[in-house]
Amino acid sequence: MIAQKSESIQELAKALLKAQKELKDKLEFSQGYGYKYAPLPEVVRVIKEAFNKNGLTFTQSASCHSKTDGGQYVEVDTLLMHESGEWIMYETSLPVPEVKGCNKCQEAGAGITYARRYALAAMAGLAAEEDTDASSNIETKNSAGKSSKKNYNGKEMLSIRTVEDLKEGEPYTKKDPEFLRTKVLPLLEEEIKHPKSEKQRKFIGAHITWLRKYLKENG
Repeated sequence: MIAQKSESIQELAKALLKAQKELKDKLEFSQGYGYKYAPLPEVVRVIKEAFNKNGLTFTQSASCHSKTDGGQYVEVDTLLMHESGEWIMYETSLPVPEVKGCNKCQEAGAGITYARRYALAAMAGLAAEEDTDASSNIETKNSAGKSSKKNYNGKEMLSIRTVEDLKEGEPYTKKDPEFLRTKVLPLLEEEIKHPKSEKQRKFIGAHITWLRKYLKENG
């Protein structure tokens, strides 16, 4: 995120501090794909409520652009304003991944929604999802019955047998192209619609790219 600001933000900073104190534990989370997150309407509702009490408000504008490689990226400008006239502008730019079953407009719309939620949460200092550092970890149980984390690389993630195996982290070494095409790829394409963070979006996107290439080469 890139920020621009008015000459002074002294009053804005004071008001933002008060608002952030009111924001603690206010978000209501929804169940996602193996994790919980706060949808955009909930993030907007909670932030507006705390900000308006403290002389703060915000607006957002969004646009979608094409890249030279044929892909898309979205830009979201978030303007934070204080009743004193002070302001901060946050500029957020994120890539739009290709999602099976969606046209370009739908992909752009999903990208804009995610970028708006990401920008608002960052501006307000909110955690709009569960632990993002664990986004690429899958919980498994060892022989003693204790939980452990398995951090799969791209090829290991794509060698999972079923959707349930993917959730449980049980490896499957036989890479059957038909299984990968009908089971794993659709799962990853669904997961990327609801990323917990930009880190996870890139992580899943890399898997999708690798898998499509693998299937093209192995039929």
